[in-house]
Amino acid sequence: LNTKFRMLANNEFEKNLYKLMNIAVFGKTMENVRDHVDVRLITRWDGRYGAETMIAKPNFHRSIFSENTITFDDYVRCLNDVTIQSRRQSCIRSTLHEVYTVSELKLALSPYDDKRYVVPESVTTLPWGHYKIPL
Repeated sequence: LNTKFRMLANNEFEKNLYKLMNIAVFGKTMENVRDHVDVRLITRWDGRYGAETMIAKPNFHRSIFSENTITFDDYVRCLNDVTIQSRRQSCIRSTLHEVYTVSELKLALSPYDDKRYVVPESVTTLPWGHYKIPL
């Protein structure tokens, strides 16, 4: 269709316009499908759509596992032993076309966090305003 428009064009601008439109469409058809990456965030280990099943598939290549993550045991230890845990976070930033890394020490778990109500003698939390919170 653009080739016909190019033949019927009256000036040089229209000829170049339809030529560039043809090139753009051809470039889109040449897209490499092999380079596509399937990224999924999986929250369960078991089951049909769990992490164990996905890892067993032949098209599973790699994933990121970090040993420096916070576990449920860390959360329980923070509440029972009244300890504060911090983690280091590294960011890649750019300012005025200069790329640099910033490493920050952040507060990860704190027993003094007052965003939610901690039920006494438990690790369960409730949002403020919940009917089970004693007044």
